[in-house]
Amino acid sequence: MSLAARTMAFDRRLRNLPGPAAPASSPVGGQPFLVEVFGQQARILVEAAFGADLTTEPQTWNFFDITADVMLAQGVTISPMGRSDEFSTSQPAGCGFTLINTSGDYTAYNPASRYSPYVRRNTPIRVSLFLTGTNADQALRFQGGANGWVPSWDTSAQLAIVTVSASGVLRRLMQGKTPLLSAARRAMILGGPLAGWTLDDGADATQFGSVLVGGAALTGTMPTPAAVDSGMGGAPGKFPQLVASHAYTGAAVAHLGGVSTTGWSMQAWVKLTSDETPVGTPEATVLFWLASGLLYLWLVQVDHQSDGDRITVTPWRSDVGAAATVLIASGLSTGGWHHLHVTARQTTASVVDAELLVDGVSAAVASLGSVPFPHSIGTLLKVQVGNDVVDNVYVFTPSDVAGLSVAQLAFFDSADAGSLYEAGLGYPGETAARRLLRLGSENNLPVTVVGDPDDTKAMGPQSADTLTNTLRECEAADGGVLYDGLSAGVTYVTRSSRYNVAATLTADMAADPPQLAVPFTPTDDDQRNRNLVVATRKNGSSATFEDADGPLGTAAIGTYDSSMTVNVEDDTDLVNQAGWQVHQGAVEGFRYPNLGLDLAAAPAIATDWLRTQVSARVDAVNVTSKATQHPPNDVQQIVEGWAETLSPFVWLANLNCSPYAPWEVFEVEGDDNRGRLELTQTLAVAVDTDDTTWSVATPGSDPLLTTSGAFPADFPYDINVGGERVTVTDTSGGSSPQTVTVTRSVNGVVAEHPAGTPITLWVPGVVAL
Repeated sequence: MSLAARTMAFDRRLRNLPGPAAPASSPVGGQPFLVEVFGQQARILVEAAFGADLTTEPQTWNFFDITADVMLAQGVTISPMGRSDEFSTSQPAGCGFTLINTSGDYTAYNPASRYSPYVRRNTPIRVSLFLTGTNADQALRFQGGANGWVPSWDTSAQLAIVTVSASGVLRRLMQGKTPLLSAARRAMILGGPLAGWTLDDGADATQFGSVLVGGAALTGTMPTPAAVDSGMGGAPGKFPQLVASHAYTGAAVAHLGGVSTTGWSMQAWVKLTSDETPVGTPEATVLFWLASGLLYLWLVQVDHQSDGDRITVTPWRSDVGAAATVLIASGLSTGGWHHLHVTARQTTASVVDAELLVDGVSAAVASLGSVPFPHSIGTLLKVQVGNDVVDNVYVFTPSDVAGLSVAQLAFFDSADAGSLYEAGLGYPGETAARRLLRLGSENNLPVTVVGDPDDTKAMGPQSADTLTNTLRECEAADGGVLYDGLSAGVTYVTRSSRYNVAATLTADMAADPPQLAVPFTPTDDDQRNRNLVVATRKNGSSATFEDADGPLGTAAIGTYDSSMTVNVEDDTDLVNQAGWQVHQGAVEGFRYPNLGLDLAAAPAIATDWLRTQVSARVDAVNVTSKATQHPPNDVQQIVEGWAETLSPFVWLANLNCSPYAPWEVFEVEGDDNRGRLELTQTLAVAVDTDDTTWSVATPGSDPLLTTSGAFPADFPYDINVGGERVTVTDTSGGSSPQTVTVTRSVNGVVAEHPAGTPITLWVPGVVAL
């Protein structure tokens, strides 16, 4: 085949057209993987989606199996995945491997390559494992985009190779330095307006620019630009002042060019005056627009009334030169910003339905026209901000109301355009996960949420910042984990989905060989201690939480302070935010920042490892069978991230972990003691190692222990007495001291305890954030 014919053939092959999905039972490609351990059916698959259109849905991309050219003996490395610890944020996920390139197919800018011209940056790359050899058990280990295809030679200088490094989408996003458009501007553009202006142009502006590419500017005798501060979180900036010193200041005009005669709408923000002018002063004109129908002029005005400010929208009839009706919203706060939304809909040949909504709530509706006085809306023609003569049709007199401003003005060729009210405010009260999903939709970024998106923290107004910083702001407010590398976009694990979870993987140290790789090395240091935290709300107040008298409190180990800034909805949540950080930073016991898995040596846990995701719980049991000096308790950890190495003979994973203990939280009628508040009891009488009936004292007016006769379903439960884990099976007595029956040696520890020894729950009932 000639080079030209070959190139044309592969051009057709590489077009971004989705092929038929392979049946779940069909065999996969790739190359053998640990066949001595998992059998001939186990496969590793490395793919590249040459020619993928990154603006389309990822499921439409065509991935090509390139595993045969991967130098698997050198391994495929995946690092990092997730984050390094509980107080950091994730870095872009990474993956690396080497390709044999004797054909030149993987040389960028090589026209002879069968993949030309698609060997380029950000080509989608993914790595998968199949332990049973069918599509049904595909375990995705990495997905991202190629950073580059670097040609070189092996150490013999005889074999042409290409080194491929790939990263999750965060790598590209973190390089972006341009702040996102304001929430209001973006929502306006995405709404598909006929015309729109944010009106936040600079103080020296000579026109107000359109939000649309090639859109008409508002021009004319300008109202004073950038004279009024924004009161809207979603539209930061300064906006024009229409009237100053009770005098006329000009107007800005634009042609609209509407085409719909069945319905259209207008939306804008208006700041009313803060002057205490008398009731009955002349109405101030904010803006008006012209249409081609019998209802040719739509006028928006404001004035003072005894119960507050009033906004009126008046459509005028061209046949008699009079108002058809007046849509009124009254009792509005003086001096505040309000969102106006006016809709007009031609319901019959002679009837127009009009509605005025203020701040997202319907304020007035009217049905206009009938025989013999038919009404029509026509098409939108022209808009004017400010008061002046327009086409010799109408003259507005100066107003006695000062300080008027208008912002975020938009017209739509439909009466059904969605409201921009929440966007203008910056979506205050929006939950963190819902904001992540919306930001993903607005920015062509796939977002996967693990957990209930509505059970995340309510946020303040969206900031005007880069996309990465705005995503991180959601993560910080809720306290979950945002990471990439396991999809074409980002994954967010909600804070609440980490509470009270069962272990996804349990590694048994007593197995032969042990299911945790050696060395198994706990750490005992103060690196992640936090006992005093100051939380500050963005543009808000601050609150401090201190653990003063706890085992790791400031009185016991000194002050370990930290600070955080969170964009939560209001200041009342700040003390909870600070307290939760202290709760996570005051965990007693050893830390296990790294746990190693050798899956080739411990294949029994391989399937569980493939199901383990960031924020999953991993337990190590029977630890003292190998580490005899270790405390007798199981090791329970949360997986924050990992590094992984894959080859035909090696499968290693190094897990970044944090203590699971802080995520055991109070749960009404919950199992494992989660439905109990902390105990305040002490031993009334000393106990020996063989005592199973104890006398327990309750101080002062504190509540007594539950008795089995009153609440038998509350038993059994575990308590902590001097480090010994004891199971309470029965309690009797209606006053202090009470008699408690226990089972001992629950965690392999049995000891003598003197009178006065404190009794606490083995799993304290911590209140969640």
